[in-house]
Formats: sequence, C-alpha cells, structure tokens
Amino acid sequence: MRDYQFKRLKYFYAVAECDSADTAAKIYGECDGYEYESSCSVLDLRFIPDDVEFDEEPKDVATDVNLSAYTPKLFTSSASTTSKVRTSKDTIK
Repeated sequence: MRDYQFKRLKYFYAVAECDSADTAAKIYGECDGYEYESSCSVLDLRFIPDDVEFDEEPKDVATDVNLSAYTPKLFTSSASTTSKVRTSKDTIK
C-alpha cells in the first residue's frame, strides 16, 4: 500500500516556460530536490528541449498569479508520514 501511495505521486507534471536560460538555471538551482510542503515528495526538475511535443492538452494554464490571493492547498501523503497508510485517492485537504 505504501509503495502504491508513493508511485501515484509521480503521475503529475508541470511545464514552465522561462524568459531566459539564466532564469531557468536559477529555478533549477533553487527548486530541484526541494520537498513539496511536508509530503516527503521532492521536486524532480528536468530540461525539456524546444522541439518536444506533448500528446495531451494542458489541464490548466497560468500566465499570471495574484500572490496576495493565492492560498496553497495542504498536501500530505500518509505513505511517508504514518504507519497506517490510507487508501484514499484524494490526499489533498
């Protein structure tokens, strides 16, 4: 059960387009390997060449963020934080 909970965290990805190689390098340097909240899940950042095409349309697109109105959802994974792993498909509270 714990292995399943960890593996399902790997199904999601996001693509960020940067204005320069310097911006991308800074984001990579600061965020690669960073733990997402207290989930024991770390960000695994990768370079995507410009000629890569995705088969699926994006689920969401953001071009601007109002930081004063943004409230992140609390994310936890019972696979890494407790001895009793929940089977719930929705771990976002």
